[in-house]
Amino acid sequence: MGKVLELPECYESLRPRIEKTLRPFIRITAEKGSTGRFDCKFGGDPYFPLDAEYPCDETGHPMKLLAQINFEQIPTLPLFPTSGILQFYLSVKDDSYGFDYGKGYEQKNFRALFFEKPIKDEDKLKKDFEFAKLSEEDEFPIFSGCEAKLTFTKDEEYMSIGDFRLEKDCGIKGNEWKPELEDFYNKCYDAALGHKIAGYPGFAQNDPRGEMEQLSGFTHLLLQIDSDDKIDCEWGDGGVGNFFITEEDLKKKDFSKVLYNYDCC
Repeated sequence: MGKVLELPECYESLRPRIEKTLRPFIRITAEKGSTGRFDCKFGGDPYFPLDAEYPCDETGHPMKLLAQINFEQIPTLPLFPTSGILQFYLSVKDDSYGFDYGKGYEQKNFRALFFEKPIKDEDKLKKDFEFAKLSEEDEFPIFSGCEAKLTFTKDEEYMSIGDFRLEKDCGIKGNEWKPELEDFYNKCYDAALGHKIAGYPGFAQNDPRGEMEQLSGFTHLLLQIDSDDKIDCEWGDGGVGNFFITEEDLKKKDFSKVLYNYDCC
């Protein structure tokens, strides 16, 4: 086990349970910069075949690319694809960035698309995305419409304080704040945030998967994008966006039933 688990003395007896939750994940660093059509990115223009149907929201308006992950360009992760391009789109005509509380798996105003075998011939790819360009009236987490290039660092982490499974799997009651453990809780919350692929999520408020039974099966974090001044990203007031999938669908590379959550302070 490579990552040291630091625990307060009162939680030391829970160490064996907590250590079992160790998972690999990829930390993402984003910075403004141009990217190629096949590259991993936040914002910008997507890889998109000419013969594919561009995603639109429930009003028929074209959605905007939030993120593109090319699995050939990132470190490998258990269960995740090793090739193909995964994309996330959001409606820009919705003041909640396409999020629908309680129905975050219904891809009406957001969309997850997976191209398992990307076309290499650029003559067969769409080049003009002026129709999806942000206007001043549009609502989008990357509010300036900037494009961000990504770099990746593989790491490991234990189940985060905000995860809905914490008490059951680890024995820690994350919703019972103890003043003498404030520093420990704050460090745990901070560690769970940031941009990442896989691992455990961070939230500005609560984990919705613990509030609604129909969401409890979405146990694997696909992507998390945090508020980040360096790329003009702001989810409301200091919030964070997460995308989840079930283990079964991740194994099948079926991204048609993805859970999208966004919350802010």
